Amino acid sequence: NCIRKATTWGLDQMWCGYAAHELFEGPAKLDGARACVIVDAAPMVHKNFRTLTHKYNRREVTTSFIKTGEEDKKAMQTAFPEFFVSNQTLQMEVQRCVKRSALPLG
Repeated sequence: NCIRKATTWGLDQMWCGYAAHELFEGPAKLDGARACVIVDAAPMVHKNFRTLTHKYNRREVTTSFIKTGEEDKKAMQTAFPEFFVSNQTLQMEVQRCVKRSALPLG
């Protein structure tokens, strides 16, 4: 199960590896550090309503939440080692932005 009870920490670090596994062929299938999922044309506004009451103590994130998040991330790495991309490997950068209207149809 990739959705933990308290946090989703680690999910983003295995998602690209999973996408590479599902979408690519050959050696690229194993390279989660180079794969990425681009969600476009899905407008979203993050409204932080702070509904995770156990996460905050006044305006600060609690140390217990951070500890739980780190444990959840480690659990993700243990459960999905073939997909997990560690912080040391992960290098995010914008490669190129293409407007939807510029993409070929068909």
